[in-house]
Amino acid sequence: MSTDDALYLDLERLIVNTFPVNERRPEDEQRRLTNTEPHFHPHAIIHDGHLCGLANTWHFDGVRYIEHIAITPSQRAHGIATDVLRILKGQGDPIILEVEPPESDEARRRIAFYEHNGFRLLTREYEQPWNDGRGDVGNLKMNLMIWGEIANMDEIVRKIQSV
Repeated sequence: MSTDDALYLDLERLIVNTFPVNERRPEDEQRRLTNTEPHFHPHAIIHDGHLCGLANTWHFDGVRYIEHIAITPSQRAHGIATDVLRILKGQGDPIILEVEPPESDEARRRIAFYEHNGFRLLTREYEQPWNDGRGDVGNLKMNLMIWGEIANMDEIVRKIQSV
């Protein structure tokens, strides 16, 4: 996919409407990655001929990192995200993703969803650097979840924090 794709603006809107500013990239950076970064893979999720979500993934060192996965509100609770995870797991690489700490009901439900899909919550401390593109920067406390085994976890975490 590229930013010239007819669906791209819809995917961009879905990211903006789904994720808070400190959990997403500035639009210009997202566009640059989409068009030029070979390790970054934006995926449109189509169901019954309609756009119903997105999955932005990275692939490096034999590991898939799910940066964003989002399903449009009208299509949630239909098993689509589970199907996407099944497809990604079927590619055979271990998978790592970030979730909010289990400090709210919504975060605990999200963690339970991933656990139901075979992921496990790691106990290690983790912060993801963020930059809103307008001068605000910081570190966001998150948790990591993995599916499969990742031997070089410290190296993978450094890569995730640097992308």
